[in-house]
Amino acid sequence: MRKSKIAGDPLEGFLSTRQVAAELGISRVRVHQMLTAGILQGQRTGMGYWVFTRAAVDSLKKTRRPPGRPKALRRKASAGR
Repeated sequence: MRKSKIAGDPLEGFLSTRQVAAELGISRVRVHQMLTAGILQGQRTGMGYWVFTRAAVDSLKKTRRPPGRPKALRRKASAGR
């Protein structure tokens, strides 16, 4: 996200798509997919960029499943080999 030297920057406290992707360990495309699906809440700026609040990202981190296959399914899949 851009670094502004203007006091009272209106984007202060918001995260960019790139920052959210890095924090969640996902791609920027996946961030947009989650936004479209309503999984992640964001706001569009006048320039057409999406920004996200820290609260929205933290809320998603608390409720989101870890990536990958659940352990129980992994054990069943490997047992059937």
